[in-house]
Amino acid sequence: MSSASTHSERDRLLAIAGLYQAAACVQAIARHGRIETAPMQPCIYSLFQFDPSDVPAVYEYAAAVRGGAQHLLDQLVSSPRDLELTRYAITLLKHAQQLSKRRDLLTRLRTELERIAAVCQHESSLLDDTCLAQLAALYSDTVGRLEPRILIHGQAVYLKQTDNQHAVRALLLTGVRAAILWYQLGGRRWHIIFARRRLYDAARAYLADTDTDPAAPPQLD
Repeated sequence: MSSASTHSERDRLLAIAGLYQAAACVQAIARHGRIETAPMQPCIYSLFQFDPSDVPAVYEYAAAVRGGAQHLLDQLVSSPRDLELTRYAITLLKHAQQLSKRRDLLTRLRTELERIAAVCQHESSLLDDTCLAQLAALYSDTVGRLEPRILIHGQAVYLKQTDNQHAVRALLLTGVRAAILWYQLGGRRWHIIFARRRLYDAARAYLADTDTDPAAPPQLD
């Protein structure tokens, strides 16, 4: 893809929406034991887009991160905000910053993801546990070792289940991938706090463009 200066607000919105979508999927698993396959699929798909032609291609189709954009919009306008979701997002952004300085980890991630992609193409779905287990192991051996560790809060009965653990770790890896993309496109961590109007406008426009009959969006104070 081209340099950060040539990318649009829509491109940056897709990246940060991908991050929030991954975080929200993690939250759903931890709180309710619910693996939401529709929003999770494009997140996992993004891990295997090594040389995408453009930003939308990272998530496969135009409306792929609508859920994440809605969560972002809710965070911008709701009171009180979901501080847990924000904490997940901020920690993933911190990990992406750390990764940018670790060429060794980035190289390992690329090599391992290419290997896992070859394995997953033989499965019926990217969400098959064979794929998720390998992605989870890769997360644990790389990003999962970075500080501060991301602490997932939820119901122990769900967090103890192996399939859920695999899904959560795989999703965290996709969140870091989205955060790296956000930085590559010129996004910054402080934009979430100090560029709220710009994010709000971009999220509203994206949700309207990908819905033929959008509901009236909430208003930013």
